Amino acid sequence: MAPDPNTFHVLARSDGEKAAVEQLSLGRWLAISAAALTTGSGRKSSLPLSLLLGLFNVRLGYWWNSGIAPGKRPGRYPPNLWRRIKSLPSTVFSVQAMLLNEWRDHFKGPSAKRWYLSDGGHFDNTGIYELVRRRLPFIIAVDASQDACNELVDVAVLMRQVRLDFGAELEWLDLDPTDAADWADLNIPAWIGRLIKNHSLIGGLDQIGSKGKCCAVLARIKYPTAPDGWLLLIKANLAPPLQADVRTYARTTRISPTSRRSTSSSTTANGESYRSLGQSAGHAIFGSRQGESRRGGVAARAEPVMD
Repeated sequence: MAPDPNTFHVLARSDGEKAAVEQLSLGRWLAISAAALTTGSGRKSSLPLSLLLGLFNVRLGYWWNSGIAPGKRPGRYPPNLWRRIKSLPSTVFSVQAMLLNEWRDHFKGPSAKRWYLSDGGHFDNTGIYELVRRRLPFIIAVDASQDACNELVDVAVLMRQVRLDFGAELEWLDLDPTDAADWADLNIPAWIGRLIKNHSLIGGLDQIGSKGKCCAVLARIKYPTAPDGWLLLIKANLAPPLQADVRTYARTTRISPTSRRSTSSSTTANGESYRSLGQSAGHAIFGSRQGESRRGGVAARAEPVMD
């Protein structure tokens, strides 16, 4: 089979057979996704750092078996005799080979049989990159990264990545929350307008800070050879109508929703406040069934609360 990048698929076989991937529990996947410190750190990787972390056995990633050998993937070169001979030692001594690859910061990616999995934030902290790759018509994302100064660094990195890799441009719309006519003037699809119940919470990038008037921003994704897509980015802040305990927590702790302290603390008050903060934003933007959601048998209404 001749190489064809357009036929490549991470979980497909050239013979059409079903891939027998390694099964992992949800807890294991969550543990892998939290592997923030490891020898492979994406664009921040370096050989000296990888050697140092490997020396102290700081290896929090996981080698996952995709169940598909490189020669069985569609769009791949069939390995010749010399390549098979070279790969024989790493096949026989697979554990030692994977350990050496970690120390060298050498990972082959999804074309190999075993993938090295770690915290995805090493490459894209937003999780939007792969969704743009798939040309989804509408993406809803939550920016929950540490960003106390509202610099939107992760969003800037994403914009560069999708421009360089896919030729896609993110065009952020500077919507006026008080002017509903903006939506029609900017040719925003009507079905998106119907999905978002509260247009007053959708504004521009400069309005979604920790104390901004809006908690979400809309972007048009312009592809070079495909119809435009849309991205709704939600930012944790105090704009939505919040429960009284959440507003009290914000005043007494004197921290912004995206500061270092707020993301690192794991107290009950912190966890519940941030859960309620996200729930309130979701209810305010998209609405909720009968204006409430039940949690633990208690009805919690997302209604405006006086300061």
